[in-house]
Amino acid sequence: MKPNQQKKWELIQVIKKQPQTGQSIRSLAKAHHLSRNTVKKYIESKEPPTNKRKRRSTLLNGYINLIIIGIENNLSSHRIFEQIKQQGYKGSYRFSQFLYKDLQPILASIYYTYSNGVIEGQINRLKTIKRTLYGRASFELLRKRVLYHM
Repeated sequence: MKPNQQKKWELIQVIKKQPQTGQSIRSLAKAHHLSRNTVKKYIESKEPPTNKRKRRSTLLNGYINLIIIGIENNLSSHRIFEQIKQQGYKGSYRFSQFLYKDLQPILASIYYTYSNGVIEGQINRLKTIKRTLYGRASFELLRKRVLYHM
């Protein structure tokens, strides 16, 4: 178990023992600076936390191979849509057309369990800080603000 997971598991163990002493979930949440839902989840947990993400499920999961074959055979998005519709696809043509245009990123999101969401969040945070400065600050002030908000 990684150090962060170990620390979290120790916190879970502490929280699990405290309701037996009569403490409410609200007071536990306040004491540990957590939400009530997180405290409830910790109390109900039976095993250490893992960082494994669940695979995303979409309407197209069962039809990816048909779509790839259609693209390799240079079929139009409408023809591919007709083929998967015959196989039982219940989604819209517009969605399949969107898929046809952005196939590579969509396939990556289906096949891989990781994403760049954390990086995108950091970029968004940096841009928000820059916006609040309205371009009037030096790089040094921007650096300090970014480090302060971490």
